[in-house]
Amino acid sequence: MEDCRFDLMAAALGRALDRRSGLKGLAAGLAATLVGAGSGDVIAKPGPKPQGPCGPKAIDNVCKSGKDCCTGICNKKNNKCRCVSRGKKCTEDRNCCSRGKQRLSCIDRVCQAGGSGEIPTGAPCQPGQVCKNAAATCTTYTNGAPTGTYCLLPTGSPCGATDGFCTSQFCNGGTCQPCTVCSDSAACAHNTIGGAVAAASAGAVIGIAAGTYDTYLTIETDNLTLRRCGGPDAGSVLWTQDAGDGESLDLEETGISAFTVKGIDFMAAYQAMIILATGASDKRLTLTVEGCTFTGRHNISTDYYAPAITTNDYTNITITDTTFTDFIADSYSGAAFSSNGDITDRNIVIMTNVTATGCSSGYQGGAFDIRKATATLTNCTITGNTASMAGGGINLDGGGTVTLVNCTISGNATTSTVAEDGVGGGVSVRDNGGNIPADITKLVIQGTTTITGNTASGPNASNGGGVASLNGGLIEGGSLTNITGNTPSDQNCTLETGGTFSTVSCATWT
Repeated sequence: MEDCRFDLMAAALGRALDRRSGLKGLAAGLAATLVGAGSGDVIAKPGPKPQGPCGPKAIDNVCKSGKDCCTGICNKKNNKCRCVSRGKKCTEDRNCCSRGKQRLSCIDRVCQAGGSGEIPTGAPCQPGQVCKNAAATCTTYTNGAPTGTYCLLPTGSPCGATDGFCTSQFCNGGTCQPCTVCSDSAACAHNTIGGAVAAASAGAVIGIAAGTYDTYLTIETDNLTLRRCGGPDAGSVLWTQDAGDGESLDLEETGISAFTVKGIDFMAAYQAMIILATGASDKRLTLTVEGCTFTGRHNISTDYYAPAITTNDYTNITITDTTFTDFIADSYSGAAFSSNGDITDRNIVIMTNVTATGCSSGYQGGAFDIRKATATLTNCTITGNTASMAGGGINLDGGGTVTLVNCTISGNATTSTVAEDGVGGGVSVRDNGGNIPADITKLVIQGTTTITGNTASGPNASNGGGVASLNGGLIEGGSLTNITGNTPSDQNCTLETGGTFSTVSCATWT
């Protein structure tokens, strides 16, 4: 009889629960339990849900104490596991609170912003975390520094223009590609720059991984780009000249129309030039230098005009985000240029965010000697350079117009005490007596350009500590406000005509 009574109770309860909330499975289980109890079994009491190491919905797990929760925190008010807030200790991402737009991740065992699924490409991550870009994975760079793991894109993935997004650290043409040259690794197709250049076709981009390279090349393949292959912390590409004399990059009348170098650190040697570039009347050469450094060794002696970069006829050059340091030349410019353009077809020189310091010339143009060119220098800093004869910072010569926009010319000096020398401590503007209007040399001063703290050493009555105009060179713009504080104190601006120097007010040039 008792068994029948239990059967009737189980059936009735099952029908009632089935009608309420659709809990058919729970009804059947409870009915089975009651049936079993009728056979003498003990009725089991319901307890907390199984927790596991950290359930899929850890913060919803029922708990009695912290040991029931993967986070180790149990909310006593509702007996549910609680997540870990920002700045608190954790062991994995699922410990951390991530609600709404706030996503936290367990990084370095602390809950902090940048949770799984929101780590941007190129940012540090921990293995197993999910990157915001589905194509990226948390991994290491394939060719060295920096160490650690980052959200990186594999070869073939779109990368915009950022090397640090790629596992290879080479984003070329908007796509992640392997580096072309590695100095000490089999990960690249070449281990020398020369080998890569010899194998390249016109228009190729050669990515050079961090390392030291000592090579001398004549570039005969048109429109090549040599550039550093690596993110911002990947280490430098150092191009030295230890093997002997000659130009690191010889572009003199080699028949090419364009060449680009980016992100490379050049170190000069004794009696050697780094870049020599000359175009042709039927094919101008365009040279682009971007994000490079050029460093001398205080012992440069060369018959060429400039030990860092010399450009001659039919050559245009653009230099951006580049520094020149510690070059010493026996003859013309301490660092760069001597651009001997034709009167009717001038070379074009564009420099932006360029710094030259610690350079010297045994003749003129301690940093730059710009000759027969149309040039614009923007946001440039020319400081601490010297020349013996003229233009401690910059010498302009032989015709053409040079415009200084928001530049700083300071702390430069001329050193000669020979009569008629030692002029233009900051800038000298020399016309060489040209009578053709198109051949007149002109300096144009614009924006916030300042020429201050420079020194002219010559024995003449007025040598132009700031700016000296010689043989009819012209100066436009500038005033007592931005050409001031030069030495001698009464020689911020001087004018020389027919061998006679006179001090003039800078304001007369406005």
